[in-house]
Amino acid sequence: MKDHYKSYRSTKFILLATIIALFFCNAVALANTSNRNSRVNTYFDKKYGFSFSIPAYLKITPSSDESYYNCKAVTPDARKKYAANKGYIFTMEISKLTLDSTLSIYGYDKRANGDYYFNTPTDDSLKANKISGNGWTGLQEVHVCRGESIVKSNGDVISELLDGCENIYLSNGKITIKIYTDGVKLDDKLYSGILKSLRF
Repeated sequence: MKDHYKSYRSTKFILLATIIALFFCNAVALANTSNRNSRVNTYFDKKYGFSFSIPAYLKITPSSDESYYNCKAVTPDARKKYAANKGYIFTMEISKLTLDSTLSIYGYDKRANGDYYFNTPTDDSLKANKISGNGWTGLQEVHVCRGESIVKSNGDVISELLDGCENIYLSNGKITIKIYTDGVKLDDKLYSGILKSLRF
């Protein structure tokens, strides 16, 4: 009877220790995931001398001729999160032009009151939002746009309309950065993080 009681107490102790260990391991794993997801990297553009922060699970890489830059998801979790974007979060182009000159090139009309309007495939008078930050001004707008062509099983080709094509222009008066998406607008945390951390 005494041996049975000792065995029972020993089993209870081992079971309790296992539960505590599992709880601790899960807590550490969750903390590590949270820390990983909250880490940021600073993107610094040596050519144009500006910087901003992006989450550590994203990476900005230039095209071969450095005429544009792609921001892509680089971790499995992030690629899964941004599956609708096919891993591409945004594309960035940079010009040594003022904001007005850049907007004129991209088809924005400046009205007498200083507001800018953009002609989209479905709306010819979309007003852009004025934005500003530490030493810069800019515009942001989201419009419906044509996405990728889809080939149906019968061979017909259709164009899918996407409602999250976003254009963001950020300028210090000498350099203008254009950030744009192709169908899925930036999530609020990424968008506000870029704007708050941008330095020319």
